[in-house]
Amino acid sequence: MTPEQRQARARIAGLTAAAMGRTNTGPAIAAAEARYEREVREEAAARGETLTEEQVARRATAKRRLFFARLSYRSAQVRSARSRERRGAAAA
Repeated sequence: MTPEQRQARARIAGLTAAAMGRTNTGPAIAAAEARYEREVREEAAARGETLTEEQVARRATAKRRLFFARLSYRSAQVRSARSRERRGAAAA
């Protein structure tokens, strides 16, 4: 089996599993959410705050959204810089 055939077979298997609702991302998602909650609790404790579970959940959600917004922003900056480099190289 060629590498291309192996890659196509793996892609089909992954898409089939996802279509059937059998993904293996649950543990990773739970671990990431737990990390955000832990960070929120640590930051609150450092400031001397006592938070309810609802407050922790709300702040953890905000922290996750902030992380992905920053990631998206940085990605856009890199893509823009690469685009400028390509246009500059093409003009030369």
